[in-house]
Amino acid sequence: ADTLKAQFIANMSHEIRTPLNSIIGFSQLMAEAENQTDRDEYNRIISLNNNLLLNLFEDVLNLSMLDSDNMSFKNDEFDFSAMFDELAVLMREKVSNPEVEFICENPLQTLMVKTDRERLTQVIGNLITNAAKFTGQGYIKMGYGIEREGLRIYVEDTGIGIPDDLHDKVFTRFEKLNEFSQGTGLGLTISRAIVEAAGGEVSFTSTHGVGSTFWAWLPLDS
Repeated sequence: ADTLKAQFIANMSHEIRTPLNSIIGFSQLMAEAENQTDRDEYNRIISLNNNLLLNLFEDVLNLSMLDSDNMSFKNDEFDFSAMFDELAVLMREKVSNPEVEFICENPLQTLMVKTDRERLTQVIGNLITNAAKFTGQGYIKMGYGIEREGLRIYVEDTGIGIPDDLHDKVFTRFEKLNEFSQGTGLGLTISRAIVEAAGGEVSFTSTHGVGSTFWAWLPLDS
């Protein structure tokens, strides 16, 4: 417990300081800038770091709720196919690299499901964010299908992939396979906890230097 606590404090101190420094620094530059193009660019950078900081705090809060068994789950009925199209618009914004094509595969016109829409969105968002961190060119593809009387959601990328000797660390708390990547190292851990709490499964396949496919399977509640 003491080791995890020390690791958490060290990790968060670094991860919070990075976006805060950018926000403070570019806010000062924007106040002094006379060129509108420069101000727009500074504002874009500030906005990106604002979102990064918010995501960091959300990860910590979600982890705390999971550990204390206080995370609530709703069981709403909604059209997943329609929701998936809407979500693709938001996820496309997470893939900001112009060298990476974002692809959405939505095979069904309608698919009524009964699960927690907000938590499902959170899981997909974490998978897309993870893919975007490690994909410098090629594509990131999100899609889904019906499998084993359940819903299988996947995110496929042509990123750097994961070496075989690191596969067992992917879902470990605070584990960052690339020490220079942003984030707390909690996104995949939280996603797995959410899916398993709903009776589902999370896993992945990956080839180093080729890419990865992360997937989540959830039982369909009829």
